[in-house]
Amino acid sequence: MLDLLRERNFRLLWIGQLCSQFGDRLTQLVLIGLAAVHASGSTLTLAKVMVMTSLPALLLGPFAGVYVDRWDRKQTMIACDLIRVAGILVLPWAAAAGRIPLYLDIFLLFSVGSFFVPARLAMIPDVVPPGQLGKANALFTTSGMIGSALILLVGALLVERFGAARTSGVNGLAYAASAG
Repeated sequence: MLDLLRERNFRLLWIGQLCSQFGDRLTQLVLIGLAAVHASGSTLTLAKVMVMTSLPALLLGPFAGVYVDRWDRKQTMIACDLIRVAGILVLPWAAAAGRIPLYLDIFLLFSVGSFFVPARLAMIPDVVPPGQLGKANALFTTSGMIGSALILLVGALLVERFGAARTSGVNGLAYAASAG
């Protein structure tokens, strides 16, 4: 694994993935926090929010990979992260403005993710030395699983301590770091 992390391009992609993953998990927690605040803990509202997070993958997923294969993957990932910075920063406003702006913002955030993920996955073979793809995929998967658990814990503490609206600023920083 250390050989892989010595490869500059792989290391940067891996670090970017960790930052992006932090943003993704934090987004989920911020959404739950905003739904709890603006909908008095309504289970139906939370279900609608979760549907809006899944709908883009269902509608755009089959097509996103086709476009990503034609685009510059690195630029696609950077553009997706920058759009997600904007989307997450307006999320508290959208939640306060009403359900329609909130649902549209969520749909946008997760639509962008439908393009980010295939770009990231397609990028791994481009930055890995020959014969190292299995190790690279294992590192991405393992760090993703461990990271998700830790990020959910840290993110829950952030949302609990600072509130969903303030935590969205940290969330935006995570996506900006990934773009960087």
